[in-house]
Amino acid sequence: MKKLGTTILALGLLIACKTKTAADQSKDTGNISIKKDKDQDGIKSRKDKCPEIAGPIENKGCPWPDMDGDDVPDKEDQCKEVSGPMENNGCPFPDTDGDTIIDKDDACPAVAGPAENNGCPWPDTDGDGILDKDDACPTVPGLPEYNGCPKPKAMVAMEVESSPRNSAAGAKLASAKKTGKSEAKGKKVKANEEFPDAGKLTAGEVNDFSKWNYWQDIAIPVLSEYKDQWKIFPDKRVSVQLVNKDKKPIIGKKLRLLNDKKEIIWEAVSDNKGNAELWIAPRTDNQSLSKKYFITDDKGKMLSAKVTLFKKEQNIITMDAPCLQKRNLDLAFVVDATGSMGDEISFLQAELLDVLRKVEKKLQNTTDVRYGSVFYRDHGDEYVTREFDFSDKAENMVNFIKKQNASGGGDTPEAVVEALDSSIDKLSWSKGNSTKIMFLILDASPHYSEENINKIYDKIRLAAKKGITIIPLAASDTDKETEYIMRTFALLTNGTYTFLTNHSGIGNNHIEPTTDSYEVEKLNDLFLRLILQRSTIPSCQKPSHNEFINKKIEVEIQNKVNPKVKIYPNPTRGLINIQSDKQLDELYVYDFSGKILIKKEKLPKGNNKIDITSYPQGLYLMRCRYGKHWDTFKIIKN
Repeated sequence: MKKLGTTILALGLLIACKTKTAADQSKDTGNISIKKDKDQDGIKSRKDKCPEIAGPIENKGCPWPDMDGDDVPDKEDQCKEVSGPMENNGCPFPDTDGDTIIDKDDACPAVAGPAENNGCPWPDTDGDGILDKDDACPTVPGLPEYNGCPKPKAMVAMEVESSPRNSAAGAKLASAKKTGKSEAKGKKVKANEEFPDAGKLTAGEVNDFSKWNYWQDIAIPVLSEYKDQWKIFPDKRVSVQLVNKDKKPIIGKKLRLLNDKKEIIWEAVSDNKGNAELWIAPRTDNQSLSKKYFITDDKGKMLSAKVTLFKKEQNIITMDAPCLQKRNLDLAFVVDATGSMGDEISFLQAELLDVLRKVEKKLQNTTDVRYGSVFYRDHGDEYVTREFDFSDKAENMVNFIKKQNASGGGDTPEAVVEALDSSIDKLSWSKGNSTKIMFLILDASPHYSEENINKIYDKIRLAAKKGITIIPLAASDTDKETEYIMRTFALLTNGTYTFLTNHSGIGNNHIEPTTDSYEVEKLNDLFLRLILQRSTIPSCQKPSHNEFINKKIEVEIQNKVNPKVKIYPNPTRGLINIQSDKQLDELYVYDFSGKILIKKEKLPKGNNKIDITSYPQGLYLMRCRYGKHWDTFKIIKN
């Protein structure tokens, strides 16, 4: 028994000894393992480039770098210096309008607005400072005392009729009738007779060709109801640049856009820059199903079978054509003369007379100018339209304008359709190669009907075919509906939208246009710039540069301080180097009127190039955006 106990004790000691030995051995093995792979990443320390920090074997034991600390390794991070989420490849989600709501969650990504309205600004459709929810007339600018509605038209008309100028004019007319004499006969009218001095009205310009994406954006949240109502929305744009082999613009060329059935769907005429705008299905109720489009001249000669919509650049067509030496100008003013225009019409007349004299002086040695005009009112008034057909004698046009005054009207829509018919159809526009510009000055929309919608579309299409550029001017009390219609007129005829502003202190309230920004200038200066911008043609013998450039871009150039972007060479024959130490979010090249010709996005930092070799000689404008900062340049192409 004693021997058995001794045996059991010995076995217990042996088991304990073996257990301890195994534990110690395991511990010793662990210590050896740690010494061999200190960061426990599976790579022995002597082969590990980063022995104290775990990393994958593909990177020799080092962690993948993450410069911006967003937990997206640089090898997978498309924005290595700016933190962003994994689902956007390491880049921050864009916030184009800077309202702190990222674009993917922003219902209005191009216009700043509060989060509680899904990133859209609280609507003030008519721009009168009274939010639509508090505005009894949300589409017409008005006054607080009328709950956001304008002063009643009847009240305005009564004020106009009793104004000193209209009273004086009525007294003179009555006197002339009694005596059987007319003061105008046999007498040269003084320049300022019965009118205030020119240069008092202030105005601005919104060229939607300068902000093509913005036009497409705002038409959805802000103006969509008018798009659907009037069934016109120009967004499928075919922009064409014609140039000859000597890099001169081909001016006055008649173009046609055809669908895959070879049906004509739009016609236009190239302007003084060799540019033409063609449109696919601007009627919202008549969309095109064509898979392919063609550009021909008016004789049917094929010019391009590879037609693209404007997204990044134009359709450039090089042709064998001579340089145009001279081009005449047809200039027409179409003016709403209803009673609601009475607060400004005498000032407008003064500005028009001043513009006529300056045009005559500026172009007397280079361009033959003809002048025409239509004043219009509404059905039931003294007249609906009153025409002055084209004449090369400016003084005849001056006398016609001086005889007009504001009266009639009473309801908001006016005889705009009839004015378009008189001006586009009845005035004797030149059939030759000439610049044709029509200023449409008004404060109210056309009468709404299905018949008028069709007539408007047909008249605007005819204007584009004839090469008539329509430049609307919105006067006081214009509403958003009228603004939308006028901007479509301008786009479809290669024009631009203009408007009076409150800065002059003259007239009733002027609606703020739906845009991000604009420059204020004197109305007579604006009109003169737009006329000369479109009627001056480049020299065929030597390099020449149109000096009448887009006002907003001109101001940007004048205010440019320490640009971060460098461009060279300038002047250039076409190739432009762009140097920047930051990524360029956007780059635009414009013609001198402000129309976008080339668009680039997300150019990497360092050196980039763009090529304008295919474009005509002349002056171009470039804008580069990085973050919220813009650098703007003039470029001379020889």
